[in-house]
Amino acid sequence: MLRALSRVVDAKANRNGLRPYHIDALRFFAEHEATQRTTAGFAKAHHLSPGRASTLISQLVEQGYLRMDSNGPEDAWMSVTAQGERALQVDPLIALAAAMADLPESRREAFQAGLQDLCKRVGEAR
Repeated sequence: MLRALSRVVDAKANRNGLRPYHIDALRFFAEHEATQRTTAGFAKAHHLSPGRASTLISQLVEQGYLRMDSNGPEDAWMSVTAQGERALQVDPLIALAAAMADLPESRREAFQAGLQDLCKRVGEAR
C-alpha cells in the first residue's frame, strides 16, 4: 500500500517536471525565515552534504524556481520565485492532506497514529 501511495504522490510531483525532492526543497525555502533559507540551513535541515544541497539548489535556480537575494556579500538567502510558487500549488502533499482531512475522524486518527509508529520504528532501525 505504501508503494502505491508513493507512486501516486511521485506522479503528481512530476506533473510540473520536478522530482519530489525538488518540491521538498521549494517547500523548505517557502516556509522558512530568510536567515534559514541558505544552502547550509537547507543541508542541515534535510541531512544533506553541503555539496548535494548546493547542487539541488543550483538546479532550482537554473530552472527559475529559486533566486538568490542579498543585502551584501555576507548576507544572502534564497527566495522562491513566482514560478516556484506555482509549482508549490500542485504540491502532491496538499492533495494528500486534503484527502486525509476528508477521512472520518476515527480513521484519520488511526492513520496518523500508525504513521507515527512507523516513523518511530523505521527511525530506530537505523
